[in-house]
Amino acid sequence: MGKEVYLGELRTDEEGRLLVLGGFGASASYDGQPVITFANNEGWHDDTGDGPVTATVSVGGRELPVDPA
Repeated sequence: MGKEVYLGELRTDEEGRLLVLGGFGASASYDGQPVITFANNEGWHDDTGDGPVTATVSVGGRELPVDPA
């Protein structure tokens, strides 16, 4: 819809663990449409991180096993 939405960040800590930092909890309509129901309102978006995160990690050309979060 041409509106940039911050969805969070992925980082690693000093131990190499994956850190998932979600959005700010904001929701809005890109064109001013009102909320009709609690979910799936036309033209609305949010920045809530509510889906899976998967990754492929390779170090020195060797792929390491990872678990989704």
